[in-house]
Amino acid sequence: MAIRELNIFVDESGDFSSFGVEDYFYIVSLVFHEPSNDITSIVKTLNDDFNFFKIPDFTAHASPIIRGAKEFYGKTIPQRQQIFNAFFRFIKKSPIRHKSIVVDKKIRKSQKHITVDIFDQLLSFLRDNLSYFQGFDVITIYYDNGQQDLGKILQTALNNAHSNVAFRKIKPFDYKLFQVADFICTLEFVRQKLACGVKLNNSEKSFFRSHSSLRNKYLQHIDRLNF
Repeated sequence: MAIRELNIFVDESGDFSSFGVEDYFYIVSLVFHEPSNDITSIVKTLNDDFNFFKIPDFTAHASPIIRGAKEFYGKTIPQRQQIFNAFFRFIKKSPIRHKSIVVDKKIRKSQKHITVDIFDQLLSFLRDNLSYFQGFDVITIYYDNGQQDLGKILQTALNNAHSNVAFRKIKPFDYKLFQVADFICTLEFVRQKLACGVKLNNSEKSFFRSHSSLRNKYLQHIDRLNF
């Protein structure tokens, strides 16, 4: 009998110590993929799109695309929108589900409180879906370990839900589904910011145009992939 595997790709937005207007939330996005659902053909299509845009060996990172930063500095908004939309088509075609954990740092005002809230939300989610997760022989977490405290939380919570959990420290370039987690995390951050009355910043407004455009083009589609 074939081994049943589940891969979980994790990215985060925010940190445990900053509390400015752009740091109201700490968000952890988890992308779930069963390797038996092959994504080779849609990865090839995505790579073909990136080659067409003359950006080979590309790591999709949502925030620099939106802001026109790093390798996207100097590219026009329509050019960056083309790149963003190509990757978003990949997300919509991918056989994945996702879950985002959101901590309101206006309420959780210390590292200890943020840590406890992330752990409690994650463990509650895992327990609510325990039969699903325990249906796999092995679960592998893919994370770049950008924040070691989050890495420890992930390992502890998953080990409470499953007896065979592996942890892989990765480079974002190597895994398109890790890049998906980055996109979902970035979009969830913008959603949460708008929900508490903070307007789109200048880069976001130039890129998304309006709240309704953001919702119709992107948010409603990632909502359909919610776990």
